Amino acid sequence: MTRHIVCYGKCNTYSPDEVEGSLAATLALFGGWRAGLPAPPAHILVKPNLLADFPPDKHVTTHPVVVRAVVKSLLDAGYDVTVGDAPAPSVVRVEKIWAVTGIGAVCEELGVRWISFDAAGHRHVAGINPVDPDLTIALPVMEADAVVN
Repeated sequence: MTRHIVCYGKCNTYSPDEVEGSLAATLALFGGWRAGLPAPPAHILVKPNLLADFPPDKHVTTHPVVVRAVVKSLLDAGYDVTVGDAPAPSVVRVEKIWAVTGIGAVCEELGVRWISFDAAGHRHVAGINPVDPDLTIALPVMEADAVVN
C-alpha cells in the first residue's frame, strides 16, 4: 500500500511572508518536499481546487498566496512544476476562473504552465476500484510524477 504524508500548519493571514513561513515550518515536520516526493527534477502537478470564478476574498478556492508559496517552494527545491485543475466548466470559461481567482497571475509570475484538465484530456482506467471500476482520470494527473493538492 502506498504511504501518504499529511501535515498541516496554522497561519492566520494571507501575508506572503507568513504563508511562506508557515509552509516552511510544516514541510520541516516531515523532512521537506524530498521526504515525500520523488527527487528533483521530478514533474510535480499542483492542483489548487479551483471551483468557480470567485475572487480570493470569497474563500471558495485555494488562495493565490498559498498556491504561490507552494509553487515557489517546489521550484526552489528544484522541481519541474505545473499547475492544473478542472473547474466546473458549466459555470464559466476556465480562462476567467484562472484570472478571477488569481492563480493565472501566480503561474505567470513564477513562469509555470497552468493546464485545464478538460482541455488536456482524460484516460479511462478500469479495474482498480471496486466501488467505481471505470474511472476517468485527467492526463496531467497520470503524467505527473506526483500531485500536490
